[in-house]
Amino acid sequence: MNEKWQVIIDRFPKGSIIKAKVLDHKHYGMYLDIGCEPFICFVPITEISESRISISEFPKVNSYVQAVILDYSLDDRLQIWVSIKRVT
Repeated sequence: MNEKWQVIIDRFPKGSIIKAKVLDHKHYGMYLDIGCEPFICFVPITEISESRISISEFPKVNSYVQAVILDYSLDDRLQIWVSIKRVT
């Protein structure tokens, strides 16, 4: 694991709740900005809502959402995997 990843893992440990800006919608999920370029958060469609939703029901681009850190890609994708539906 490189030093950049260690900084992210220390700052955003698994299970922590973050506030992030919605960047983009895709049919398979959403991308969020946590202000730590080049890292980006990814929310799979299955982690957006308890029930099945369409892309038109996703939180709006440029809005802010709370999410919980689930895991990290630990590769060149520089993705932090998060869930919106698991925020308590």
